[in-house]
Amino acid sequence: MPQCSDAADRASAELCQIGRAAATDRRRRSRERGFYAEALAFLHAPARTWTGAAFGPTMTAMAGTRERRNAIAMDDRRGQAADALAGRRVLVVEDDPFISSALEDMLREHGCVIVGAARTVASALHLAASEQIDVALLDVSVGPERVDPVAELLAGRDCPFIFTTGYGRAGLPEAHASRAMIEKPFYADEVIDALRCALRRSAKA
Repeated sequence: MPQCSDAADRASAELCQIGRAAATDRRRRSRERGFYAEALAFLHAPARTWTGAAFGPTMTAMAGTRERRNAIAMDDRRGQAADALAGRRVLVVEDDPFISSALEDMLREHGCVIVGAARTVASALHLAASEQIDVALLDVSVGPERVDPVAELLAGRDCPFIFTTGYGRAGLPEAHASRAMIEKPFYADEVIDALRCALRRSAKA
């Protein structure tokens, strides 16, 4: 009988260990699920605006303390950008209608005045020659054409401009290879920061 009792005690102890291990594993998996859910929520609801080749609607994560802090910080950055860009006259040269529309909305949100949104080189040349422009955003490839003549015209007027391209610096016009560039797809705050920098450099020149 004592042997049976010892065997039963050992079996009971093993079952307890198995139960504790299972409970620990459940808690670990629960924590992992919570972590992955939080990570997915952050990835699919970033507090930034995505613009470019993969343009989609703006999504802002507003649930929870951290998300509220992110939203407040973004509002502060927008306020700073608006101070520098309010009233600035901007030429947008972009052949993709969705990207062009997104850029226009974003620039207006920051207080800019859109002097024109050109989707052809001919239209861009007309605006660049006839309008008062503080800064320009130039897509390197406008349909089947390149934006080089528009860049030359703006440079001749001492008007700052920024290239947007999905092909890197190697795709920029050779005469302007050192100019400011934003690579597609880009975030809205990258565009705003680049515009502010271009305007600061122009003011110091």
